[in-house]
Parts: sequence; C-alpha cells; structure tokens
Amino acid sequence: MDWQGIATLVTALGVIILGIAVPIINSKQKRKEKEWDLELNRRFDKAKKEDDIEKAKLSETYSKLYGYMWKLLFAVDADRVFIIQPHPMIDKQYISVSLEITHPDRDVATHKENFQFKRMSEWAGLVAKIGNDDWMIYRSVAEIKDNKIFSEAHRRGLQTLLFRKLVDENGYWEGNLCVEYTHTRPDNLDYIKEQMTTKARLIEDILPEYQPLHA
Repeated sequence: MDWQGIATLVTALGVIILGIAVPIINSKQKRKEKEWDLELNRRFDKAKKEDDIEKAKLSETYSKLYGYMWKLLFAVDADRVFIIQPHPMIDKQYISVSLEITHPDRDVATHKENFQFKRMSEWAGLVAKIGNDDWMIYRSVAEIKDNKIFSEAHRRGLQTLLFRKLVDENGYWEGNLCVEYTHTRPDNLDYIKEQMTTKARLIEDILPEYQPLHA
C-alpha cells in the first residue's frame, strides 16, 4: 500500500476542506460581529434617548422647584430661601444645601457652596431638630441654644430663620424648606408658616434626591 500517496492525498483533502471551511467560518463570524455591532448601537441609542428624556424631566422638575421658591420668597419678603437635604437617601450620612435663591434687590450672600457634604454626625443638634420636628423656628438668633447652629446663623448674619420639614410619600424625612431674614425680623410668622406649608406640599411631591451635578 502506498502510504506516502495516501498521506499526500489526505493532506491535499485537508487543505481543500480548510479552503472551503475557513471562508464560511469567517463569513459567519463577520455576520455575527455585524449583528452584535447593530445590537450594541441599538442599545446605545435607546439608552441615550432614555437618558435625554430623564434629563429633560429633571430639568423641568428643577424649574418648578425654583419657581415655587421664588414665589415663596416674594410672598413672605424673605432674604433667602433654600432647601437642605440629607443624602444619600438610602444611607443618610451628609446634609447639603441643594437649592438656594436670594432676594435680588438686597445684598444677601449665598451659602450653598459653603454648606455641602456636612457630616450629619458633626451636626447632630441640627439634624435632630430638622429631621424629627415639623418646624424649627427662631425669631431671633439669641434663642438658639445649640452652639453649632448659633455659630452658623451668626456667621451668616441672620435675624430670623424658619425650617419646614419635607417628607416623602411614606412620611420619611427628605429635606427642609428654609426661609431666612438677614435685614429685618418679621412679625407675621403665622402668615410665613402658612405660605411655607403650601409651598412645602408642592415641593414634596417632586423633590428628587440630591444630585450635586444637577442642582
């Protein structure tokens, strides 16, 4: 038996088979890769569209929140209106001023940038009051007993401050609507509380978790 001839024949057949199979395999592989590319592009476009929609909704939400705050500021003739929020909501560790406006016709400094990511453990007195009580009201800073709160109020030159607790749909604390006066001490606190309560209910319905990049 011509084993050398058989070996040569087998080798030749192998080359022929590979010559046929490799292009087929490569073609299938390229087709699969193309299908995956199309699927990945589809998923990317879908995710981008959903992200754009989410950003648009969030932008609309913040526009409404600022609108409520501006109406409140002028209704009660306040110097500063802001929202303070604990975060992250699933494991509250910090408090930050998330939104803030000041009276446009008065020399009122903002403090949002200076009150970010404050550890709740370091502000235990403030957190205990604003996280548990519906209201924290000081007609005068002289009434403040907590040294940390007093120092912060004095640093900002406050005369009167009111904090209204905000809760989510389950009744959990999600922040506080705050009104401050630096130039005068208002004598119509009942009216101010009424206006704050009205706006707080509107804000509670749409207030998102604090996101520094969006606020």
